[in-house]
Amino acid sequence: MKFGEFVLPKAELQPLYRKVGDSYIEIPHRKAVVGENGTVYDIVSDRYRLVLHEEVKEIVDKVIEDMKLSVKSATPKVSIDGAVFFYNVIIDTKEIDNEFIDYGFRITNSYDRSLGVNVSGYVVRLACKNGLVVSDKLLGKRMRHTTSLVELDYKLLRETIENIIENLVKVSDIIAMAKKKTVSVWEIVHFVETEFKQMPKAKRLLYARLRKIVGDEIENVIKAYQLMKQLKDEIKRRELLLKYNIPINLWEAVNVVTEYTTHNLERRNPQMAHSISRKASELLLLAKR
Repeated sequence: MKFGEFVLPKAELQPLYRKVGDSYIEIPHRKAVVGENGTVYDIVSDRYRLVLHEEVKEIVDKVIEDMKLSVKSATPKVSIDGAVFFYNVIIDTKEIDNEFIDYGFRITNSYDRSLGVNVSGYVVRLACKNGLVVSDKLLGKRMRHTTSLVELDYKLLRETIENIIENLVKVSDIIAMAKKKTVSVWEIVHFVETEFKQMPKAKRLLYARLRKIVGDEIENVIKAYQLMKQLKDEIKRRELLLKYNIPINLWEAVNVVTEYTTHNLERRNPQMAHSISRKASELLLLAKR
């Protein structure tokens, strides 16, 4: 399926063999998920139903058509190796405190089973094109997803998309609150140290962006955070918390993370970028405290 010069990569199930003497015998009950480029994405059961990226897009486009949605943009993206597929659909733009935010939903699929056929809320900050995957917690209800289905389910996909669209107003309200809310920089440092624990380069980039907002004092906060993990004395821990209780705007803090996940991480590791972005959206819940 072509979008201009863009073609969604395909994959297929191929048999697996093992060498026995001078011959090869097919391994029963197992198949390899192999891409057009020859990449072996996964080893699966022979009962596994492989869902192609173009199948996902076709059924989502059918849902959009049947719902008569007014779509501002619908952008398919794939990872470098073709394994992961994102379909970002924008249906509305809202202005919040002189800033424009696009709202819609994202559908995912993968050939390596790192992501199932899932639908999530999705918002984009137009000023910098930072994308934010919306956690179900912001929508106020648990969405049904199709991860465990062996076949694409039109009814379930449509129901999930309808529920997300219906509840996107809650995300708009939370963003409006977050733009007026300040939190302690401790909250953001803890998030970075937890979610990017094994990614030193990512942490350096994130802290460089935080430094632009809160100044050089961020270095002392990072050192204090590491020290706090070793301290057992609660009084000394509280003293550190109070000493480096630097305020930061919640919306700007979240965008420090989404700037990295959108523009640095998504192309190289889309699964991780998607997951961290969704977790970053939950930081917005601090606006309700």
